[in-house]
Amino acid sequence: MRFVLSFLFIASCAALAATGPGDWITGLGGTVERDPKGSVIAVNLRGSWINDTEMAGLLAFPDLQRVDLSHTRITDEGLLRIKSAKKITDLNLFYSEWITDQGLAAIRDWKQLRRLNLRGTRISDATLELVSYEKSLLPTGNVFFGFGLESLQGPRAAAQTNLVQEKVIDLGINSNGTFRRKTQLPVTTPKMSVSIQRNDDGTITISVDGQQLGISASSFDPGTPVNMYMYTSSPGVVVKVTSLKIHLEEPRP
Repeated sequence: MRFVLSFLFIASCAALAATGPGDWITGLGGTVERDPKGSVIAVNLRGSWINDTEMAGLLAFPDLQRVDLSHTRITDEGLLRIKSAKKITDLNLFYSEWITDQGLAAIRDWKQLRRLNLRGTRISDATLELVSYEKSLLPTGNVFFGFGLESLQGPRAAAQTNLVQEKVIDLGINSNGTFRRKTQLPVTTPKMSVSIQRNDDGTITISVDGQQLGISASSFDPGTPVNMYMYTSSPGVVVKVTSLKIHLEEPRP
């Protein structure tokens, strides 16, 4: 059986190589974008039937920067197959529901990653760390990042870190787009470990590094699904996810 599986994998890769660069992507219903030299720099596979084995074909594009895998059924195995694609700056995993923290370990070394959409994926806890940012953004107040929950009915709340000086942060909650500062702290490296708990009244309590940060302004209906999401203020703000684990606890009786 091992021999058969190995043969099928090799045959699949050979089929990809036999077609022109990017042809297999259009065959799946996706699209590619090329730079003036003809190199593939973006791949859109949104809603396609790409599988984990076919994900390895993305490594044939050494200049690949943007990948849209939203609404696909790839698993952790598929994401791990492109672990070496470290030039990617934009990765969209919106509603790729089979991705967990194990698969996201593949992108921890992607130093150039600037935008990551995790809404709808199966993730839990989150530890985020600011890796780099464009210095010109600091005076404008546009160096921040956050992680939180979004209800399909509209309410959303997230822990947010704002870099206000080179080694000073404002830490607070962004509830429905409005940021409320809880505290200001000196830091060496801006980072936060977020945990979220559902309260009896439907609101959620957000804690960072084991300390309660605050309570959401809106209620989250226990019967309504929620998405986990991460965001940054600008493509020039690079954030590294070092851990993913969120515990949503039901209200105690």
